[in-house]
Amino acid sequence: MVLYPEEDSKEIQLLITAINNSELLHDKVIMTEPLLSFNIDFADEKEKNYHLWILTNGEGYIQQLHPDENKTFQMDSSVALALQNYFKKQDDVELINNEIEFEKD
Repeated sequence: MVLYPEEDSKEIQLLITAINNSELLHDKVIMTEPLLSFNIDFADEKEKNYHLWILTNGEGYIQQLHPDENKTFQMDSSVALALQNYFKKQDDVELINNEIEFEKD
């Protein structure tokens, strides 16, 4: 999925809010397959790549990917809930039912 922020849709704003309101989980890498992979193409031609996980228990995670440094973030619970509600309305999206598996040290 490729997003263009200048379109200013509710979905794009929700994902940007999720990114901006997440807490860094130091040295954590998620092994579970993501619910969604998306790119955000900014007007300055800078591209950001992410994986997204939304669980049925209300948790949400984002991983920032190359070309930026790989980092994992846990979403604010209110934003994760908003994304969960959004995805529940989609016919072709199934939320993650089990726990997220993190890479072992």
